[in-house]
Amino acid sequence: MNTTRLGVIVLNTLGVTGAIVTIYTAPEKLRVYIVIGLLLTLPIIIFFEVIFFFRTRPTQPAIPVGDVRVLRAGYVVRTATEHDIVWIANLEQKWFHQDAVPKDRLIEWHKANPNAFFVIEDKAGDKVGHMDILPIRPGTLNQFLDGQITEKEILGDCLYTPSEKGAVKALYVESLIIDVPNIHHRGLALHSLLLEFNRLISEVSDPNNIETLYAMAATSQGARIISEFGFSVVKNAKERPDHHDVYAVKFATLKENIAKL
Repeated sequence: MNTTRLGVIVLNTLGVTGAIVTIYTAPEKLRVYIVIGLLLTLPIIIFFEVIFFFRTRPTQPAIPVGDVRVLRAGYVVRTATEHDIVWIANLEQKWFHQDAVPKDRLIEWHKANPNAFFVIEDKAGDKVGHMDILPIRPGTLNQFLDGQITEKEILGDCLYTPSEKGAVKALYVESLIIDVPNIHHRGLALHSLLLEFNRLISEVSDPNNIETLYAMAATSQGARIISEFGFSVVKNAKERPDHHDVYAVKFATLKENIAKL
């Protein structure tokens, strides 16, 4: 409660007290007229008090729409720096074990295209997750999809560079990890990422040119999540040396599904 409103309340209280004293001490013949006068003025006093209350009620400062999404969810997504790559490598090792891409390979990829790596941070600025979206050149991508090579064998020069992003027509989501124990907070972090997904895609490509996104699921939970967004199996795990299904989705379909959130 601010001091202005407190002062008004005190004055109103004193006014009511004074009116009661006046009625009590006035001659008997005048009491009737005083009461009638008070009854006529009371609605006016109440009317102005209500207006004053709503005009002085504190309001929240205006926040841009983009910031509101961040404040609600409590997570932000930013482009990863070279200093983040070691942390990303350790995170992949924690979750993927023998399937984790080696640190040196991640560094090689990052040097080839630093725009392909993203970090998720909570409102305290602590890293809680990451996503890598690789713009792989068509020849190497086809070899990978056919099971001729694993993702660990994809070299840095097999990625499009930032200056070539207009040529990219397909993207591979190499890794998505949200390392948050609380399932509710994990969902909020994923939601924050998806809200920014089109912006992230535009970091590594021209979204208008993207036709297909590919992904692999290292866990059953991951498979369930990407399936919910329209991904379907295009290469069975039995046909691949890494023993993981490869999923694909049309970019237009994925955008439509994300828009439903």
